[in-house]
Amino acid sequence: MNDEIKYSGGVASRPDAPPAGEVMPVKAYKTDIIYKGLSYFTKNNPYYTVLFYFFVSYVMTYVVGILTGNLHGGDGRDPMHSYVLDNLCMGILAPIGAGLIANLYNKISGATEIIGVKHIIKESDLGAYRALLDKFDRKFNNYGITVVSLILAAVISVYIFLFRRTSWLGIAGGVTGMYDAIFVFLNFSMIITIVYKSCIAIWLIQKILAFDINIRPMHPDHAGGLRHIGSLSMAVNYFLILVMLFFSLLLIFDPFAQRFVLIYLFFYIFTFFAFFASLYEAHKKMRRVKDEALEKLENTSNHYYNKLVMTASELGIYDLDSADEIIMVDNLYTIVEKMPVWPFNINNIIKFFSVFITPFIIFIISLLVSTDSIIYNWRVIFNLFSK
Repeated sequence: MNDEIKYSGGVASRPDAPPAGEVMPVKAYKTDIIYKGLSYFTKNNPYYTVLFYFFVSYVMTYVVGILTGNLHGGDGRDPMHSYVLDNLCMGILAPIGAGLIANLYNKISGATEIIGVKHIIKESDLGAYRALLDKFDRKFNNYGITVVSLILAAVISVYIFLFRRTSWLGIAGGVTGMYDAIFVFLNFSMIITIVYKSCIAIWLIQKILAFDINIRPMHPDHAGGLRHIGSLSMAVNYFLILVMLFFSLLLIFDPFAQRFVLIYLFFYIFTFFAFFASLYEAHKKMRRVKDEALEKLENTSNHYYNKLVMTASELGIYDLDSADEIIMVDNLYTIVEKMPVWPFNINNIIKFFSVFITPFIIFIISLLVSTDSIIYNWRVIFNLFSK
């Protein structure tokens, strides 16, 4: 056996590595015991995950509330439906978050295989790519973070249960509060786990883009053949956007959270730049390949145009073969010119920015309705400085 080790892209590889078709996907939820329990019922389908989690965590909470008589409140508690923030978080954000986790895990498993199988990574680097996936697997499926997330989630959920005495989420909620405390625990555990795993996924994307990747300007995915990398990055950031949406709701419904508007803005801006920074290497390479392809097509068009003109001057007629070639080159030029210089097509870009702008819109609304905000009191501030 040849034990010589070569290095490519900063990662060790063996020359006798298996062929591209044998690249194995990373099983992204190997150590996520909570998600493994969910996937038993949802079969890793993001939409089924949303519906299932909505039913067991929210609908069943109200069923328990009805059966225990907690639905209409009492003993210092308001009716369950009157707690707007709690209902939004447990009824909308938590199920969507569970679905986004399923989507992220599916994207990781799919992308790690497809990137090798479809030769996005060049064949000479496949051994190094497999070594990178092994390293990623160890970091991503870390039992340590699972234990830490369970402990932290337990501490947070116990604190909420014991000290939130005026809500059905706390000890005053009785059996309803105990049932819902289970899902508060699960929610925080998943959040802590996925924030960590999102950072590791961004690290993987940057390492993949450090390879000499194949960029195809005329690829039918309209993303240079890198759609799977772009989709993976978007899956990571969708979860972070959901966290920002939660922060936005806090700014509206929690007066205490309104003291931390600057922290929210920093996180919002940081998430935006982190998303594009993780793909900046792909942007540079796609820009270079696109410019090179356009230049070659321009030279090709000039070649056939000169041939067309020369024939016309000599024979007095146009060479139709050369004219056909010019038309085909022009069609190819149009295709390449439309290729974005980020690894996602225009539809995905529109989808991402539509989702990304939602927390910001909610944030602006919170400023408009808050009597303590600068925007709400802009006339007073303007008059103060104009004196």
